[in-house]
Amino acid sequence: MEEKKKKNKKIIFIILIIVLVIAILIGLKFILENHIKDTEYTGAETTQKVEQSKLTEEEKELYKNAVARNDSELLNNKTIETIISEEKERQAEEQRQLEEKRAKEEAEKQELANAITLNVYNKNVIYKDTSAWRFNDFVELKMNCKNNTDKDIIALNGIIKISDLFDTPILNITLLYDKGTIPAKGEVDINDIGLEVNQFMDSHIKIRDTEFSKLKFTFETTSVAFSDGTTIGTN
Repeated sequence: MEEKKKKNKKIIFIILIIVLVIAILIGLKFILENHIKDTEYTGAETTQKVEQSKLTEEEKELYKNAVARNDSELLNNKTIETIISEEKERQAEEQRQLEEKRAKEEAEKQELANAITLNVYNKNVIYKDTSAWRFNDFVELKMNCKNNTDKDIIALNGIIKISDLFDTPILNITLLYDKGTIPAKGEVDINDIGLEVNQFMDSHIKIRDTEFSKLKFTFETTSVAFSDGTTIGTN
């Protein structure tokens, strides 16, 4: 019985030794693998060590991106761990700023889309008359422009898109209106904007000769200038 107890103790002792050795080996492996993080950046030699190290692919990519910035202030006198950590924070901040910019652009885009309602309600063809110094036919578009904002508009830019009844594009006409104020929540009629017909362009001829009821008009606002000096959209 006593001999059996001694045998059991011996087995337990051996197991403990094995567990201890395994723990030491794991610890050494961890230290060796992570020792690179305590290494201070010195240049290409450090980069080579990082590439050959047991760092995760994410950590290596973060380090690589930091080096690619080619900014000595981000690297010199810093450990690999610091470089990786700071690069991760930088990327998170850049992503936050990008999302903030996108949200702002989307909000401005929506504001711009809602600022103006432009309705083309008729067209009138003014034929050329050399005696009156008109050397080309002119398609005059009759439009109503409504200001949906709470501020007076002094100028606006946009694109009038003309298509057929099947939404096949025919032509885009650039609109610039700056000849008067469109009051807040007010509207104006615009009758002196249109298309000077080039007889050699099929799209021009089609717009001139097609009945108004068989054309479709949509409007995209690109920029608006308000009387208080503010603007939205691109110039």
